[in-house]
Amino acid sequence: MKKLKRMRLINWHRFLNETIEINNSVLLSGENGAGKSTILDAIQLVLTCSKNNFNKAANENGKRTLAGYVRCKTGKESKPYEREGQVTAHIALEFYEAEKNRTFLVGAVIDSASETKEKTVWYRIENQGIKDELFLQGNKPKNIDLFRNTNKKVQTFNQTDAKKDFKNRFGRLEDKFFELVPKALAFKPIDDIKDFVYSYVLDKKEVNIEVLKENVRSYQELEKMLSIIKIKIQKLEAISECYDKIVNYEEREKVYDYIIKRSDVDISKENIARFEFSIKKLSDEIDALEAQRNQINNEISGKNDTKDKLEYELLHNEEYLAIKDLESKIYSLEPQIRELEKKKVSLMAALKESIKNTESLVAIEKDFPSAISYLNSARQVMQNFETSTVSSIMETFVKDKRYRSEEVSKKVYKHEAEKEDFDVRLSQVNKKITELEKKKLQYKPEITMLLEEIKKAFNKAGKASEPRILCELLRITDERWKNAVEGYLNTQRFYIIVEPEDFDLALNVYENLRKNRGLHSAGLINTSKLEGYDKSSNDTLASVVTSQSIWAKRFANMILGKVMLCEKVEELKLYKCSITPGCMLYQNHVARVIDPKVYKTPYIGEDAYKIQLEQALEEKSALEQQKRSVIDSLKELNKYKELLGRDRETEIKYNLEVLPRLKTNKEQLESLKVKKTELEKNNNFFQKQMVIEGLKKEIEKLDKEKENILSKKGSNDNQIKNEVKAKAFEEESLKRQEEELNNAEKALLEKLEKAQKEYEGIFVSKKTAKKIKEDYEGTKKRTETLRGDQEKALRDMQYRYKSEHDFGAEATYEGARLFLEELNKLKSSELLSYEEKVYEAKKGAELEFKEQFLSKLQENIKKAQGEFKQLNKALKDIKFGSESYEFKYSESKRFSKYYKMIMDDFNIVDGYSLLSGQFNDRHKEVIDELFEKLTLDEENSSKTLEEFTDYRTYMDYDIHINHGDGTESYYSKVAREKSGGETQTPFYVTIAASFVQLYSQGIGNESIGLILFDEAFDKMDDERTTGVLEFLNNLPLQMIIAAPPEKIQYIGPQVDSTLLALKEDNISYVEVYSYEKV
Repeated sequence: MKKLKRMRLINWHRFLNETIEINNSVLLSGENGAGKSTILDAIQLVLTCSKNNFNKAANENGKRTLAGYVRCKTGKESKPYEREGQVTAHIALEFYEAEKNRTFLVGAVIDSASETKEKTVWYRIENQGIKDELFLQGNKPKNIDLFRNTNKKVQTFNQTDAKKDFKNRFGRLEDKFFELVPKALAFKPIDDIKDFVYSYVLDKKEVNIEVLKENVRSYQELEKMLSIIKIKIQKLEAISECYDKIVNYEEREKVYDYIIKRSDVDISKENIARFEFSIKKLSDEIDALEAQRNQINNEISGKNDTKDKLEYELLHNEEYLAIKDLESKIYSLEPQIRELEKKKVSLMAALKESIKNTESLVAIEKDFPSAISYLNSARQVMQNFETSTVSSIMETFVKDKRYRSEEVSKKVYKHEAEKEDFDVRLSQVNKKITELEKKKLQYKPEITMLLEEIKKAFNKAGKASEPRILCELLRITDERWKNAVEGYLNTQRFYIIVEPEDFDLALNVYENLRKNRGLHSAGLINTSKLEGYDKSSNDTLASVVTSQSIWAKRFANMILGKVMLCEKVEELKLYKCSITPGCMLYQNHVARVIDPKVYKTPYIGEDAYKIQLEQALEEKSALEQQKRSVIDSLKELNKYKELLGRDRETEIKYNLEVLPRLKTNKEQLESLKVKKTELEKNNNFFQKQMVIEGLKKEIEKLDKEKENILSKKGSNDNQIKNEVKAKAFEEESLKRQEEELNNAEKALLEKLEKAQKEYEGIFVSKKTAKKIKEDYEGTKKRTETLRGDQEKALRDMQYRYKSEHDFGAEATYEGARLFLEELNKLKSSELLSYEEKVYEAKKGAELEFKEQFLSKLQENIKKAQGEFKQLNKALKDIKFGSESYEFKYSESKRFSKYYKMIMDDFNIVDGYSLLSGQFNDRHKEVIDELFEKLTLDEENSSKTLEEFTDYRTYMDYDIHINHGDGTESYYSKVAREKSGGETQTPFYVTIAASFVQLYSQGIGNESIGLILFDEAFDKMDDERTTGVLEFLNNLPLQMIIAAPPEKIQYIGPQVDSTLLALKEDNISYVEVYSYEKV
């Protein structure tokens, strides 16, 4: 064994110039701060050629640095370092090869120009022991250059070359030596097998996943975009299908229109033929009637001659002439009496109606004395026709009615004004409902005016972008905060949002409207100033608002990102600006409740129009109910006003004289009839008179027949005129219908022949053109209804698409062309492009996933399992008392699914896709979960990823203990049952076995055997400590152990020498401790 015999420290922390003798295994002891750990760090610096592993066992939280050691860091603010200026430090280790009886030095020289700048070289000198002249020139340490120049045998190295050289010189050791030394030095009591494995057995190996993370993120983002495109295509295909149905309905309507127009032509032709037949028939009837009339005229002429002769004879008779005079007077008086009787009936009816109305008035209004007086007098007139007192009473009554009617008219006018006001308000509400049913929110006129004018300006300038109102672009993700968002934004909800490059044009439109039309109070957002508002805190009002428009979301972040969410009002004052779900707002050190009227009518979200529609329908219902109440009152007032009407009384006033006149005329008529009866007693002239009367009746009958003939002839003449006129009108209609039919035929184009055959087939089955028209008008109307339904469905789908995907086309049938063009563009271009991008991104993610994640982890796991096999091989022949140990490893129970995926052989087979096919089928859940973690942006993502990229995570560990009596146990169980000291033994055995294996596998017969421990037995009881040291003494190892003074009595007897690190006046030095072994 190549043993360390001596070491030299110059300017190493508080050691100024110290040579330390090492006699085989050594215990380094001393009080805290005396320098025992400092010595171990010096040895480690040389052995491992590393400045990064200064022992953490002594001070885990310490930040020991090379500069701190060389310049002697004090920790004082006034003087942080004892040594200043240019400082050189030396560490030299002298080894002795017993087999070849020679020594060699390895060491390091450090030049420190400042606390942040130092240079280190390592060196080896063969056949050389430690001497002052190697390191000093006079009393001054040699710097690197001087050290090289004055020592010709020295070989100096940089860090990399030193490692290569030293491991060969120490016995051609493996690189593992440089890992084991600091691990053993840093070892401290530990209770968890996994911690031990992580700290002292398996090294952490970085797996660079930054490219993988970016590839996975890119892949998922592209896949998301592809998904959006597919959703768009699905929606646009539904729009296209709906559009095709409308086109089909339109084509059918053209056919139905042709059939209706052609049936109109046929109906007109049938009507013209019918008119012609009727005219001829009527003309023939007129000819027959004219012949009848001539015959009757001849008969009347003969009978008149006979009658005239008999009347001449009677005119010369005196009695006959007197009777004629009386008959003339009676004839004159009788019509007068009949007329007065009619007037009497009208008067009685007027009186009856007036009495009825007055009775109703008295029932409604009890305090109406003139009405009661009039009732009594009017009833007297009805009973005995007494009219002497009624006129004056009626005049008073009419005067009262006039006054009362004027008062009621005022009330009627007021109610009619109220009704008109309700009509206006209902008209406004109905208009609002109509727009809301089209899913169009209603805004103040100034907002609508500015929006429409900006649209016109954009269209004129050829801009594809469309101005939108902010509230239509926002969505609220948490209903509890809906009122708070609506209320806080208030009128800002109606700000108009345009693309950054369009703001100036929109602003000019606004300025022109301000100057020319006095427009004000509308808001226009300058989106170019919002670039710094992409993110918002999760505890602000902005966190519950989302949008597909980046500008709308940024504006929401700017306005709402400063408003903190508070569940309780007591929390409000903790922030400058905050709000509760109940809309208690705290701002500028003032708390106030937002007026519920502000958010009662919602404007944000897909359902805003539904709520507004419900509110509008409720408002309409309330207005209609109020209007009905006014109408009912108006009816009552009009009914009362009608009762106060004076028409009947006026009629009665001017017809009361009928009653006395009728009485006088009846008396006069009776007197004339008596006189006539006396004269008729002499009837000598009666026979001639009877003949004359007979002739008169016959002539009268013939005249009536002639009149009937003339009437019939006149009727026929009129009918002919009407038929001729109707025929002419029908002929004009036929011309127009033939023109319309021609247009319908042109509209059908190539489908005309099919439509003609369809009509002819229908004509055979339906028999009449009129029946065809009736049937097909119904069919066309139903088709128009279906088309209307489809057009509504089309608009609904277009509106949803516009809203969800910020699409600028009009939501109309005419605007469908742009939607279809978008569908074609997506299917023929963007879909293919994104599918290719997703494919390439998937390939990139898969390659990184395979080569930089799965393969590296699998490789590391397999190497780790190989290391365990080597460790177990070393442990196999080493016993602690009667016990032997063996490390066990298995797939992690917690990460079993991941382990299976990583160790699946498919992940190293070329040509197989990991994100599809068999591998993906087996491990899809794990891959998805892993990809989700790879794309985390939360603060704890780094810790999560660190765990998932550490190959050690995917295995569970244990130590199998074989006892001398043939029994066995597992460390994981023993550790729960025994004290801390007892559980440490397997770890010491493992560390020792690792070193024995390392040194025994060196090439050649002789290698070093150093193993360093710093306070490693601190928590172990004395008996256990003694047992471990006895075990270590039996191994081919040279121990250097640092421990506090209280451990000397237990550790000292088990080592060859004990050294004390002491400190005096801030200078450290070493003395041999005299100890007599028992």
